[in-house]
Amino acid sequence: MTGKSHKTIGVATGLAFTIYGVTNSAPEYAIAMLSAPFFAMLPDIDHNHTKIGKIRQKSSKFVVAACILAFVATAIYYGWYLADYTTLAILLTAAFVPIALIFLLSKTKFGKSAIKFTVKHRGIMHTLILPAGMLFFAQYVDNRYFLILIYGCFAGYLSHIVADCLTKHGCPIFFPLTTKNISIAKVSTGTKGEIIASYILIAVIVSAPILLFLLNLYDWRALL
Repeated sequence: MTGKSHKTIGVATGLAFTIYGVTNSAPEYAIAMLSAPFFAMLPDIDHNHTKIGKIRQKSSKFVVAACILAFVATAIYYGWYLADYTTLAILLTAAFVPIALIFLLSKTKFGKSAIKFTVKHRGIMHTLILPAGMLFFAQYVDNRYFLILIYGCFAGYLSHIVADCLTKHGCPIFFPLTTKNISIAKVSTGTKGEIIASYILIAVIVSAPILLFLLNLYDWRALL
């Protein structure tokens, strides 16, 4: 789907958290409005023509420059200022060994295939690996507000995956078992079909906390 659709769906996801918070006397759930919209757009960072992808391209040069400066600063500090050559050798080895291994791996058939999948659009960023990692990380978070932010990140990211699975290109959600893209509705991006599909998804997301609230109003077991 387009960035506009993902952003709108992300806002709807944050709104669903807010509605849930209001209906459960927990207004702090509105914090998810800060994380859900952004993470609903984050997977498209692997696409050079999206806004977030263009930001990545610009920032990548800064990251490379920062790494080079960090290496130089480390060498000067430990090699010249402290004259601690042992620590300097350990730090440089720890930095260069992973780089060397990645470089060697990239020369193999498996490595080339893995790298291609990692950097391509709707590659590893469109799998369930990162949202699964968020849930794993959340198990070790004690702060309630930070936890809600993480859940907002998870829900926003997941909304992107679900939305793209509605398109004909789909997403490789079963990676690493397979890199095959899974498509559910065969919607074409940029068409009226996308608009309709996004509206339906938004309606489902926003109505979910309302439905939960209505179900909690009654003891449905008494009717059985």
